[in-house]
Amino acid sequence: KRDWSSDVCSSDLRLRAGAEQDRADAQLELGRAYAFGYLAPRDFALARTWLLAAARNPDADWQTRDAAETELAEVTRLLDAERAQQAPTRIGQLAYGAAGR
Repeated sequence: KRDWSSDVCSSDLRLRAGAEQDRADAQLELGRAYAFGYLAPRDFALARTWLLAAARNPDADWQTRDAAETELAEVTRLLDAERAQQAPTRIGQLAYGAAGR
């Protein structure tokens, strides 16, 4: 029986290493991994960080840059929606905390 978890860990490490070495294709793929929640837990803020790096990478080819910009717009929209959804909860927690003093 094959242990897929070690394969995923190894893929994540290679992808992260490539992204940190300013490889635009790895930055794009790591952004996708965070956006879709594969190889890493879904995290729109980290996805946005890596997609932005790919979009601004001067060594990126036009296809990579175009894909990064397109996905960056979508992730930014999702991140804004996520933050807006959390805002009422945070306001309620702050109000409750102040009332309890």
